[in-house]
Amino acid sequence: MQQSTPIIFDTGAKEVDTIPESAANSTPAAAESSPTAETLPTAFEETDAVAQSLRRARKNPAWMMYYESVIREEKWRKAMDAEIKAIKRNDTWELIDLPDKHKIIVTKHGTIRLLIALAAQNLWLIFQLDVKSAFLHGYLEEECPYEPTFFVKIGEDGRMLIACLYVDNLIFIGNNKGMFSDFKRSMMNEFEMSDLGKMHYFLGLEVVQSNDGIFVSQKKYVQNFLNKFKMQNCNPTNIPVEFGLKLTKAGSGKKMDNTFYKQIMGSLMYLNATRPDIMYIVSLVSRYMECPTEIHLLAAKRILRYLQGTKDFGIFYRKGEKVDLIGFTDSDYAGDQDGRKSTSGYVFMLGTEAVSWSSKKQTVVTLSCTEAEFVTATACVCQAIWLRRILKKL
Repeated sequence: MQQSTPIIFDTGAKEVDTIPESAANSTPAAAESSPTAETLPTAFEETDAVAQSLRRARKNPAWMMYYESVIREEKWRKAMDAEIKAIKRNDTWELIDLPDKHKIIVTKHGTIRLLIALAAQNLWLIFQLDVKSAFLHGYLEEECPYEPTFFVKIGEDGRMLIACLYVDNLIFIGNNKGMFSDFKRSMMNEFEMSDLGKMHYFLGLEVVQSNDGIFVSQKKYVQNFLNKFKMQNCNPTNIPVEFGLKLTKAGSGKKMDNTFYKQIMGSLMYLNATRPDIMYIVSLVSRYMECPTEIHLLAAKRILRYLQGTKDFGIFYRKGEKVDLIGFTDSDYAGDQDGRKSTSGYVFMLGTEAVSWSSKKQTVVTLSCTEAEFVTATACVCQAIWLRRILKKL
């Protein structure tokens, strides 16, 4: 049984560059680091054209565009018809307002990564079930302020089954094949479910399970992302951000289309699920979504150029490593050029692989570097408590 272990905090930890080629060894072209007056108009005229084409293509909402494309395929029509029939047959839901003081709770990506790391360490396979109808079966007779998404069952002789649920997707791991069979049989008898076998794709994460470990990435998502924003043929760069880059709300250059900019930011934020190497810069450039300028868009497009050269990057969880949970935290004192707020950052490692990370601007203005470190350490401790509670159940 996995035991919870002490958390080690290194508040003096320095940022480690995990990029294969050092920034010191790369000399960006002048157009990359400091665009000239001659190069800016061409680059941004092209960006405006892309934004305009996206707006023309998206006169309808995004979901409607995707619906119109898939409704032509028979396999998708059958899948939608099956789900609608299941919903009607079970009389499963009634639309209401969210009760006061209640929140919608879902599974975090951090929980998924932690389960993957545990599965790799204990040489367990990860299996997946898909629920045809994503709604509850039967009536609730009592108030339900939250919906559990993480379940642990411990049987005799140390047998264990761990299940994690996200809407209509369910993954489970454990150390006993008999419990697997009983669990799948009971779930498929109670609900209409499909057995997908070993997990390969979950919440946008591509999972490859091998004899050496488990590799998690978002390669397909990155390629679709670059294609969407016409960056599939861009020149790659070695690092996602210029060294010493400082951004402000005023920025420099003309104002850009904020809808186009928000689309880029939304896609980048979802990519943070497997790419801690871009967490800091994505957090930085996402602060300027309301009124982006040319300099902000240049910083965002540099991230896309970095992704062009690192599509295959992900996290590899090695099998058989019995290691401790270790946390590192640091802060950037008064790094925000507009409000003088600091940036908090932390990362938790289960062995040599990261399972949880964050980079966020602090909500208060601190008056000293020490105070900024305390604010950062507080956020890190909250995450540590959550991770330890999960491990304690195991």
